[in-house]
Amino acid sequence: MRKINVRNILFSLFFILAIITVGLLVILKKPEAISFIENRVLHHFKEPTVETVMDGSFQENTEHSFADQFLYRKELFQIMDKTNNLLRAAIRFGVGEDSMTLVSISDNGIFKVGPHGSTLVEFPFMKTDEQDAQLMARIDNYNAIAEKYPDIKFYIYRVTNARDTNWFDEANEIWSSGSHYSQWLQDNINPAITYQELQFENYESYKKETYKTDHHLNVFGNYRFYEEIIAMLQKDFSLENPKEPIDMFEAPVKFYGSLVKKANFNFDDKVYDTVSDFVYELAPCKVQVNGEEVKEFGRRQEYMNHQNIDETKGTNHYRELFGKDSFEVIYECGNSNGINALIISDSYTNAIKPVLSSHFNKAIYIDPRQPSLDGDYFNMKNYIEQHNINLVLFVGSYYTVYMDEPYLIAYY
Repeated sequence: MRKINVRNILFSLFFILAIITVGLLVILKKPEAISFIENRVLHHFKEPTVETVMDGSFQENTEHSFADQFLYRKELFQIMDKTNNLLRAAIRFGVGEDSMTLVSISDNGIFKVGPHGSTLVEFPFMKTDEQDAQLMARIDNYNAIAEKYPDIKFYIYRVTNARDTNWFDEANEIWSSGSHYSQWLQDNINPAITYQELQFENYESYKKETYKTDHHLNVFGNYRFYEEIIAMLQKDFSLENPKEPIDMFEAPVKFYGSLVKKANFNFDDKVYDTVSDFVYELAPCKVQVNGEEVKEFGRRQEYMNHQNIDETKGTNHYRELFGKDSFEVIYECGNSNGINALIISDSYTNAIKPVLSSHFNKAIYIDPRQPSLDGDYFNMKNYIEQHNINLVLFVGSYYTVYMDEPYLIAYY
């Protein structure tokens, strides 16, 4: 008679118990909706029905859900991603091929990155006397505004674009000035103004969160944009934590962005983007655009439902989906915190206006690039007094935050 091995039995029981425990923890934990590392929507467990069991979709979804909702999955992916980056760096060491060379495809200063690249960029910013003067004028403007209203919190949040970085300097034997101007602003603004930038660790991380053919952030970059703005404001105000997406949709069209257009479409038609957006559970808000009430800013519902989408090659799907640049957009969401925000911004905030506005009682967006309602400079004093403003946020790209004279703001 074969002797029973008690240790093997105990080990087997422990192993089975461990599998059951892990399985239950995976099923019972709060599901993650989005994987920002993989840039996709994750599967989550669904209740079985006779139909889904019979056609096999329940079993298939359960298998995918276990893989997508596994414990510490995100942390394991991050470790794997860092390991892969180290291996890639080791393999490329000393090879000599430089993929960061900028290859001109247009007389308008549009380049593709690398001889076989599919990502377009504008030529990096270079230091000039004119830009020096414009930045100093803007700094003086910021400081005067902060001094005029000491009881209001002021913030500057800049979105980094590839041309603001020095990623391409060595490969192209240039000395770009984006980081120089960034430091200049930080060193000279009133200490009462909080300054922050949406930064990218490197060019590879930049490509994950931006469009290939357009200067804007993609759906994943926009989410980090929104998260970081809320985290910055939470240091001074009691705002809810960033909302988590419950779903994501993608429009069934090819999007040829602003950089392709600036290059007069002198680029491979096979290189294009898709436009996507996250779906959130948001309470209804009253929305006004230039004084007129609208159902929504932009056409999210139509794009989500694949309705009335113009598939013409030159269509600006970013503008159609997220809303046309307008001088004044007001969201009245009635958040119980009672906080009213004045947000001086460009088109970058169009993609996050609904979810960002949900954190405030009232959010007023002013695009100083657009003609004002009275044909004059935007006057901050009138808005602060009329809407009982608690915070002012200047947010946008290099030009909007740093430069052009037309963006100077009247505050008296």
